[in-house]
Amino acid sequence: MLLNVRIPLPSSQTLFLSSLLSALPSSLLPTPLQPHVPTTKYALNKIQRHNETITDPNPPHHTVTNGKLPNVYHFDSKAKVEEYIRTLSLPSTFFMPGFYMSNIPGQSLRPSPPNNAWTLSMPIPSSAPAPLFSAFTDTGKFIKGILNNRSQTLGKRVLGATKYYTFDEVLDTFKKAYPEVGKEAQYFEVPHEIYKGFLTGMGMPDFAAVEVLENMRLLNEGGYYGGEELEWSLSVSLPFFFLVV
Repeated sequence: MLLNVRIPLPSSQTLFLSSLLSALPSSLLPTPLQPHVPTTKYALNKIQRHNETITDPNPPHHTVTNGKLPNVYHFDSKAKVEEYIRTLSLPSTFFMPGFYMSNIPGQSLRPSPPNNAWTLSMPIPSSAPAPLFSAFTDTGKFIKGILNNRSQTLGKRVLGATKYYTFDEVLDTFKKAYPEVGKEAQYFEVPHEIYKGFLTGMGMPDFAAVEVLENMRLLNEGGYYGGEELEWSLSVSLPFFFLVV
Protein backbone atom coordinates (compact mmCIF):
# COMPACT_ATOMS: atom_id res chain seq x y z
CA MET A 1 0.00 0.00 0.00
CA LEU A 2 1.26 3.51 -0.78
CA LEU A 3 0.64 6.60 1.29
CA ASN A 4 1.56 10.00 -0.09
CA VAL A 5 2.20 12.25 2.94
CA ARG A 6 1.71 15.95 2.19
CA ILE A 7 1.28 17.58 5.61
CA PRO A 8 3.82 19.64 7.61
CA LEU A 9 6.01 17.58 9.93
CA PRO A 10 6.63 17.47 12.83
CA SER A 11 3.18 18.53 14.09
CA SER A 12 0.34 17.46 16.33
CA GLN A 13 -0.39 14.67 13.83
CA THR A 14 3.00 13.03 14.36
CA LEU A 15 1.82 10.42 16.88
CA PHE A 16 -1.18 9.50 14.73
CA LEU A 17 0.95 9.23 11.58
CA SER A 18 3.56 7.18 13.42
CA SER A 19 0.95 4.56 14.30
CA LEU A 20 -0.58 4.67 10.83
CA LEU A 21 2.64 4.43 8.86
CA SER A 22 4.16 1.73 11.03
CA ALA A 23 1.25 -0.51 10.07
CA LEU A 24 1.93 -0.19 6.33
CA PRO A 25 4.30 -2.51 4.45
CA SER A 26 5.49 0.36 2.23
CA SER A 27 5.06 4.10 1.97
CA LEU A 28 5.95 6.78 -0.57
CA LEU A 29 7.57 9.81 1.05
CA PRO A 30 8.05 12.85 -1.23
CA THR A 31 11.06 14.88 -0.15
CA PRO A 32 10.77 18.63 0.51
CA LEU A 33 11.31 21.23 -2.20
CA GLN A 34 13.45 23.32 0.14
CA PRO A 35 16.46 22.20 2.18
CA HIS A 36 14.60 21.47 5.45
CA VAL A 37 16.84 18.50 6.13
CA PRO A 38 16.47 18.54 9.95
CA THR A 39 12.68 18.30 9.60
CA THR A 40 13.03 15.50 7.09
CA LYS A 41 15.42 13.62 9.37
CA TYR A 42 12.91 13.92 12.21
CA ALA A 43 10.06 12.68 10.04
CA LEU A 44 12.02 9.69 8.76
CA ASN A 45 13.44 8.72 12.13
CA LYS A 46 10.27 9.10 14.19
CA ILE A 47 7.60 8.09 11.69
CA GLN A 48 9.09 5.92 8.95
CA ARG A 49 11.42 3.66 10.88
CA HIS A 50 9.20 0.57 10.88
CA ASN A 51 8.36 0.11 7.22
CA GLU A 52 9.87 0.13 3.76
CA THR A 53 10.20 3.62 2.31
CA ILE A 54 10.18 4.81 -1.30
CA THR A 55 11.38 8.39 -1.57
CA ASP A 56 12.18 10.79 -4.42
CA PRO A 57 15.68 12.26 -4.11
CA ASN A 58 17.87 13.74 -6.82
CA PRO A 59 21.62 13.56 -7.47
CA PRO A 60 23.71 16.24 -5.69
CA HIS A 61 24.14 18.64 -8.60
CA HIS A 62 26.87 20.72 -7.02
CA THR A 63 28.87 17.46 -7.19
CA VAL A 64 27.65 16.39 -10.64
CA THR A 65 28.71 19.76 -12.09
CA ASN A 66 31.93 20.09 -10.03
CA GLY A 67 30.52 23.16 -8.29
CA LYS A 68 29.61 24.96 -11.52
CA LEU A 69 25.91 25.05 -10.60
CA PRO A 70 25.86 25.54 -6.82
CA ASN A 71 22.34 26.95 -6.46
CA VAL A 72 20.03 24.03 -7.30
CA TYR A 73 19.06 23.87 -3.64
CA HIS A 74 15.97 21.70 -3.85
CA PHE A 75 17.83 18.97 -5.75
CA ASP A 76 20.79 19.10 -3.38
CA SER A 77 18.48 18.94 -0.35
CA LYS A 78 16.82 15.84 -1.81
CA ALA A 79 20.28 14.30 -2.22
CA LYS A 80 20.94 14.99 1.47
CA VAL A 81 17.72 13.15 2.33
CA GLU A 82 19.00 10.10 0.44
CA GLU A 83 22.34 10.35 2.25
CA TYR A 84 20.55 10.41 5.59
CA ILE A 85 18.23 7.51 4.79
CA ARG A 86 21.23 5.38 3.86
CA THR A 87 22.57 5.84 7.40
CA LEU A 88 19.43 4.24 8.87
CA SER A 89 18.50 0.58 9.15
CA LEU A 90 15.55 1.30 6.89
CA PRO A 91 14.70 -0.73 3.77
CA SER A 92 14.52 1.96 1.09
CA THR A 93 14.31 2.49 -2.64
CA PHE A 94 15.05 5.84 -4.25
CA PHE A 95 12.64 6.78 -7.03
CA MET A 96 14.00 9.73 -8.98
CA PRO A 97 11.42 11.37 -11.29
CA GLY A 98 12.76 12.85 -14.50
CA PHE A 99 12.06 16.17 -16.21
CA TYR A 100 8.32 16.76 -15.88
CA MET A 101 6.67 16.90 -19.28
CA SER A 102 4.07 19.25 -17.78
CA ASN A 103 6.84 21.90 -17.69
CA ILE A 104 6.73 22.16 -21.47
CA PRO A 105 3.24 23.05 -22.81
CA GLY A 106 2.07 26.54 -21.91
CA GLN A 107 5.31 27.39 -20.10
CA SER A 108 8.30 26.64 -22.33
CA LEU A 109 6.24 25.99 -25.49
CA ARG A 110 3.69 28.61 -26.41
CA PRO A 111 2.76 31.15 -29.12
CA SER A 112 5.12 34.11 -29.34
CA PRO A 113 4.99 37.51 -31.04
CA PRO A 114 4.92 38.97 -33.57
CA ASN A 115 3.13 36.27 -35.59
CA ASN A 116 2.13 33.94 -32.71
CA ALA A 117 4.31 31.12 -34.03
CA TRP A 118 4.72 28.36 -31.46
CA THR A 119 8.13 28.72 -29.83
CA LEU A 120 9.95 26.37 -27.50
CA SER A 121 12.14 28.63 -25.35
CA MET A 122 14.82 27.31 -23.00
CA PRO A 123 18.11 28.75 -21.67
CA ILE A 124 20.06 25.81 -23.12
CA PRO A 125 20.89 24.47 -26.60
CA SER A 126 18.15 22.54 -28.40
CA SER A 127 20.47 19.51 -28.44
CA ALA A 128 20.39 19.23 -24.62
CA PRO A 129 19.03 15.82 -23.48
CA ALA A 130 16.11 15.73 -21.04
CA PRO A 131 14.87 12.50 -19.38
CA LEU A 132 11.16 13.11 -19.89
CA PHE A 133 8.66 11.94 -17.28
CA SER A 134 4.85 11.98 -17.42
CA ALA A 135 3.98 12.19 -13.73
CA PHE A 136 0.23 11.72 -14.21
CA THR A 137 0.45 8.56 -16.33
CA ASP A 138 3.75 6.93 -15.32
CA THR A 139 4.37 7.39 -11.60
CA GLY A 140 2.26 4.39 -10.63
CA LYS A 141 3.96 2.19 -13.21
CA PHE A 142 7.40 2.87 -11.78
CA ILE A 143 6.23 2.46 -8.17
CA LYS A 144 4.47 -0.81 -9.03
CA GLY A 145 7.66 -2.02 -10.67
CA ILE A 146 9.60 -1.17 -7.50
CA LEU A 147 7.16 -3.00 -5.24
CA ASN A 148 6.90 -6.04 -7.51
CA ASN A 149 10.70 -6.29 -7.72
CA ARG A 150 11.53 -5.56 -4.10
CA SER A 151 14.66 -7.71 -3.90
CA GLN A 152 16.10 -6.08 -7.03
CA THR A 153 15.31 -2.50 -6.08
CA LEU A 154 16.06 -2.24 -2.36
CA GLY A 155 18.85 0.27 -1.82
CA LYS A 156 18.84 1.20 -5.52
CA ARG A 157 17.94 4.31 -7.47
CA VAL A 158 15.11 3.89 -9.97
CA LEU A 159 15.20 6.65 -12.58
CA GLY A 160 11.72 7.81 -13.54
CA ALA A 161 12.00 8.54 -17.24
CA THR A 162 11.26 6.62 -20.42
CA LYS A 163 13.90 8.14 -22.69
CA TYR A 164 16.33 11.02 -23.11
CA TYR A 165 14.85 13.47 -25.63
CA THR A 166 16.55 16.53 -27.06
CA PHE A 167 14.43 19.64 -27.36
CA ASP A 168 14.80 19.35 -31.13
CA GLU A 169 12.98 16.01 -30.83
CA VAL A 170 10.33 17.54 -28.57
CA LEU A 171 9.67 20.25 -31.16
CA ASP A 172 9.60 17.73 -34.04
CA THR A 173 7.05 15.66 -32.12
CA PHE A 174 4.90 18.75 -31.63
CA LYS A 175 5.06 19.54 -35.36
CA LYS A 176 3.99 16.00 -36.27
CA ALA A 177 1.15 16.00 -33.76
CA TYR A 178 -0.11 19.45 -34.80
CA PRO A 179 0.99 19.94 -38.43
CA GLU A 180 -1.14 23.01 -39.06
CA VAL A 181 -0.32 25.14 -35.99
CA GLY A 182 3.16 23.64 -35.74
CA LYS A 183 4.34 24.33 -39.28
CA GLU A 184 6.19 27.47 -38.18
CA ALA A 185 7.18 26.19 -34.73
CA GLN A 186 10.71 27.13 -33.74
CA TYR A 187 13.26 26.80 -30.97
CA PHE A 188 14.74 29.82 -29.22
CA GLU A 189 17.74 29.54 -26.93
CA VAL A 190 17.17 32.26 -24.34
CA PRO A 191 20.28 34.06 -23.03
CA HIS A 192 20.72 33.32 -19.33
CA GLU A 193 20.25 36.87 -18.08
CA ILE A 194 17.12 37.37 -20.19
CA TYR A 195 15.68 34.08 -18.91
CA LYS A 196 16.39 35.10 -15.33
CA GLY A 197 14.90 38.54 -15.97
CA PHE A 198 11.75 36.95 -17.36
CA LEU A 199 11.33 34.94 -14.14
CA THR A 200 11.93 37.89 -11.82
CA GLY A 201 9.57 39.95 -13.98
CA MET A 202 6.85 37.43 -13.11
CA GLY A 203 7.46 38.12 -9.42
CA MET A 204 9.93 35.34 -8.64
CA PRO A 205 12.60 36.29 -6.06
CA ASP A 206 16.10 36.64 -7.45
CA PHE A 207 17.47 33.60 -5.58
CA ALA A 208 14.64 31.42 -6.90
CA ALA A 209 15.16 32.64 -10.47
CA VAL A 210 18.86 31.74 -10.23
CA GLU A 211 17.92 28.27 -9.00
CA VAL A 212 15.43 27.67 -11.84
CA LEU A 213 17.98 28.87 -14.39
CA GLU A 214 20.68 26.55 -13.02
CA ASN A 215 18.14 23.71 -12.81
CA MET A 216 17.56 24.09 -16.55
CA ARG A 217 21.26 24.51 -17.31
CA LEU A 218 22.19 21.24 -15.65
CA LEU A 219 20.34 19.37 -18.43
CA ASN A 220 23.21 20.46 -20.67
CA GLU A 221 25.98 20.87 -18.06
CA GLY A 222 26.44 17.64 -16.14
CA GLY A 223 23.12 16.03 -16.98
CA TYR A 224 19.86 15.64 -15.06
CA TYR A 225 20.96 12.22 -13.77
CA GLY A 226 24.64 12.90 -14.25
CA GLY A 227 24.50 11.01 -17.56
CA GLU A 228 23.22 7.77 -16.03
CA GLU A 229 21.49 5.38 -18.42
CA LEU A 230 17.81 4.49 -18.06
CA GLU A 231 17.80 0.85 -19.22
CA TRP A 232 17.95 -0.84 -15.81
CA SER A 233 15.22 1.34 -14.31
CA LEU A 234 12.98 0.71 -17.31
CA SER A 235 13.56 -3.04 -17.11
CA VAL A 236 12.06 -3.01 -13.61
CA SER A 237 8.87 -1.24 -14.69
CA LEU A 238 8.57 -2.04 -18.41
CA PRO A 239 5.86 -4.73 -18.00
CA PHE A 240 3.54 -2.01 -16.67
CA PHE A 241 3.96 0.31 -19.65
CA PHE A 242 1.79 0.09 -22.75
CA LEU A 243 4.24 0.88 -25.49
CA VAL A 244 3.07 2.50 -28.72
CA VAL A 245 5.53 2.27 -31.61
